[in-house]
Amino acid sequence: MRAARAQRRDTNESEIVQALRAAGFEVVITNGTPFDLLVGGERWCVMEVKTPHGRLTDAQLVFFDGSRIAPRMVVRSATEALEVAFTHCRRHDGSISS
Repeated sequence: MRAARAQRRDTNESEIVQALRAAGFEVVITNGTPFDLLVGGERWCVMEVKTPHGRLTDAQLVFFDGSRIAPRMVVRSATEALEVAFTHCRRHDGSISS
Protein backbone atom coordinates (compact mmCIF):
# COMPACT_ATOMS: atom_id res chain seq x y z
CA MET A 1 0.00 0.00 0.00
CA ARG A 2 1.36 3.45 -0.92
CA ALA A 3 1.68 6.12 1.72
CA ALA A 4 -0.37 9.25 1.15
CA ARG A 5 1.62 12.17 -0.19
CA ALA A 6 1.58 15.37 1.81
CA GLN A 7 -0.31 18.14 0.07
CA ARG A 8 2.02 20.80 -1.30
CA ARG A 9 1.26 24.20 0.22
CA ASP A 10 1.71 27.48 -1.63
CA THR A 11 4.64 29.54 -0.34
CA ASN A 12 2.41 32.54 0.45
CA GLU A 13 -0.16 30.57 2.46
CA SER A 14 1.37 31.06 5.91
CA GLU A 15 1.55 34.85 5.43
CA ILE A 16 -2.11 34.89 4.34
CA VAL A 17 -3.23 32.74 7.28
CA GLN A 18 -1.28 34.90 9.73
CA ALA A 19 -2.81 38.13 8.35
CA LEU A 20 -6.36 36.75 8.46
CA ARG A 21 -5.96 35.53 12.05
CA ALA A 22 -4.39 38.83 13.13
CA ALA A 23 -7.46 40.60 11.71
CA GLY A 24 -9.75 38.46 13.87
CA PHE A 25 -10.89 35.82 11.39
CA GLU A 26 -10.97 32.12 12.20
CA VAL A 27 -8.96 30.11 9.65
CA VAL A 28 -9.21 26.37 9.03
CA ILE A 29 -6.46 24.94 6.83
CA THR A 30 -7.82 22.07 4.76
CA ASN A 31 -6.22 19.00 3.23
CA GLY A 32 -7.61 16.84 0.45
CA THR A 33 -10.16 19.41 -0.71
CA PRO A 34 -10.22 21.54 -3.86
CA PHE A 35 -9.58 24.62 -1.71
CA ASP A 36 -7.00 25.58 0.95
CA LEU A 37 -8.80 27.63 3.60
CA LEU A 38 -12.14 28.08 5.30
CA VAL A 39 -12.26 31.63 6.65
CA GLY A 40 -14.80 33.33 8.85
CA GLY A 41 -16.65 33.12 12.09
CA GLU A 42 -20.41 33.38 11.79
CA ARG A 43 -20.28 33.43 8.01
CA TRP A 44 -17.73 31.35 6.13
CA CYS A 45 -15.80 31.84 2.90
CA VAL A 46 -13.76 29.36 0.91
CA MET A 47 -10.33 30.52 -0.27
CA GLU A 48 -7.88 28.88 -2.60
CA VAL A 49 -4.36 30.26 -2.16
CA LYS A 50 -2.30 30.60 -5.31
CA THR A 51 1.07 32.18 -5.95
CA PRO A 52 1.02 35.19 -8.30
CA HIS A 53 1.26 32.97 -11.39
CA GLY A 54 -0.45 29.85 -10.00
CA ARG A 55 -3.38 28.29 -11.84
CA LEU A 56 -6.38 26.31 -10.67
CA THR A 57 -6.36 22.56 -11.31
CA ASP A 58 -9.18 20.97 -13.30
CA ALA A 59 -10.74 19.69 -10.04
CA GLN A 60 -10.59 23.18 -8.55
CA LEU A 61 -12.21 24.70 -11.65
CA VAL A 62 -15.08 22.22 -11.39
CA PHE A 63 -15.52 22.98 -7.68
CA PHE A 64 -15.33 26.76 -8.02
CA ASP A 65 -17.71 26.80 -11.00
CA GLY A 66 -20.26 24.35 -9.61
CA SER A 67 -20.30 24.69 -5.83
CA ARG A 68 -22.67 27.00 -4.00
CA ILE A 69 -21.67 26.14 -0.41
CA ALA A 70 -20.16 29.54 0.41
CA PRO A 71 -18.50 32.48 -1.30
CA ARG A 72 -15.45 31.06 -3.11
CA MET A 73 -12.38 33.09 -4.03
CA VAL A 74 -8.83 32.65 -5.26
CA VAL A 75 -6.37 34.82 -3.34
CA ARG A 76 -2.72 35.53 -4.13
CA SER A 77 -1.61 37.83 -1.29
CA ALA A 78 -2.40 38.71 2.30
CA THR A 79 -3.82 42.06 1.16
CA GLU A 80 -6.14 40.37 -1.31
CA ALA A 81 -7.22 37.77 1.28
CA LEU A 82 -8.06 40.51 3.78
CA GLU A 83 -10.09 42.43 1.19
CA VAL A 84 -12.06 39.28 0.39
CA ALA A 85 -12.57 38.42 4.06
CA PHE A 86 -13.73 41.92 5.05
CA THR A 87 -16.11 41.98 2.07
CA HIS A 88 -17.61 38.48 2.33
CA CYS A 89 -17.08 37.09 5.86
CA ARG A 90 -18.25 38.02 9.33
CA ARG A 91 -15.68 38.64 12.03
CA HIS A 92 -15.91 37.09 15.49
CA ASP A 93 -17.10 40.33 17.07
CA GLY A 94 -20.24 39.99 14.97
CA SER A 95 -19.47 42.97 12.78
CA ILE A 96 -19.73 42.95 9.03
CA SER A 97 -17.15 45.05 7.26
CA SER A 98 -18.28 47.23 4.43
